[in-house]
Amino acid sequence: MRLWLPVVFWLAVIAHFSNQPFSKQDLAPLLQRYPRVVQAVAVLPEVQFRYAGTVFNNRRDPVRFLQFCLRKAAHLFLYGMYGLSLLRALGGSGLIGARGFVVAAVLVVLVAALDEHNQARIAGRSGRPEDVALDFAGFLLFCGLAAVRARSRAARVRSAADDAVRGADLWYNRHERQNVKQDGK
Repeated sequence: MRLWLPVVFWLAVIAHFSNQPFSKQDLAPLLQRYPRVVQAVAVLPEVQFRYAGTVFNNRRDPVRFLQFCLRKAAHLFLYGMYGLSLLRALGGSGLIGARGFVVAAVLVVLVAALDEHNQARIAGRSGRPEDVALDFAGFLLFCGLAAVRARSRAARVRSAADDAVRGADLWYNRHERQNVKQDGK
């Protein structure tokens, strides 16, 4: 049961932000208090793209551009954390490997779709299929990062174990040579 608490936590965080009107999530006033950051974004090489019919350009409107990037990064983070906590809980319940991954992926997409459906009814918000895809991408990104971390950790453990064996071999061989020298006196 303890493994499911992080899943419930991340679902609650997602629901909390999903139910807020845009006016409570508007980052522009906060970003404008950091003119150096805004200016740094404005002097980067020009980046322009269209999302949901709106054009974002870092040079023409750096505050809006930065706000968009931060909000989408929040999608990646929240759904990445939700997905990883879900994978862990499912694994603890016996659903491991590909089956656990598929169940987690389906649940991530389902929650993301419900989240976007809910947002479509909130003042100043919109429910976008692109955001469902972004949420799923966050899940995949965090799964990839977790896999790289696990492999790195396993390599360090293997390396430490190999070092320990080599160290033991060196110690044993050194003492064997000393014993041979002593016996050969």
